[in-house]
Amino acid sequence: MIEHAVVLAAGEGNRLRGLTNGRPKSLFPVAGKPLIDHVLTSLAQAGIGEVVIVLGYCGEEIKEHVGDGSRFALRVRYVWNAYYRLGNASSFWSALPLVAGSPFLLAMADHLCHPDLLRAFLAYVPDRIAIAIDRSTLDPERTDDATKVELRAGSIVDIGKRLVRWDGIDTGFSTWPAHVAAGIDQSMCGGELAVLMTSLARATSGLAARDVTGHFWFDVDTEDDMRLAERMLAAEADEFAPALG
Repeated sequence: MIEHAVVLAAGEGNRLRGLTNGRPKSLFPVAGKPLIDHVLTSLAQAGIGEVVIVLGYCGEEIKEHVGDGSRFALRVRYVWNAYYRLGNASSFWSALPLVAGSPFLLAMADHLCHPDLLRAFLAYVPDRIAIAIDRSTLDPERTDDATKVELRAGSIVDIGKRLVRWDGIDTGFSTWPAHVAAGIDQSMCGGELAVLMTSLARATSGLAARDVTGHFWFDVDTEDDMRLAERMLAAEADEFAPALG
């Protein structure tokens, strides 16, 4: 069972600047709580015990808000990424020394999910990188700018937002075996995480795909996403909100 997680929270959230007014995106409230509170609560309820949060833009505000993680029933450590503007792969690289030697879950500070999605995903521990994917028919407003994956013989062979042919949506959650993380060097982490993962997929027999279709998740990127997330959380209130309480 994976008990460690890395949460990427270094980015500026440029597409939400009109709402955040200089605050870190992960502290913006959705359904009455900051985005990162939803994420950390779901991690704890899925059995994660220790979290490394990667900070960058307005990082001190996030650190002050989350603290040592005890109110989420977590142990939280922090690492700073001074080069977060290069892309989220640089934030991933910053966290690797703190999780060396252990398999870990990688999550984003702006991706909501029900704890059951993580429980289902974490029950599957392959010997290669695995991505939690949604293969349901989602509304265009969710898929147009989503990170998509192409499958071949059940493995992920390509990842990106502009794929012409795709078989599922990357929910933003992935697991990384310790031996795979140990083989990554800084030269591979100068841009976006999807580029790194595509390179790793093409250099091997592909990445593992874990189907989590039917479980609640949502990637909050824009003002429209914020409004849609509020509606979806209200619709899921009987199941999702109590689990996060």
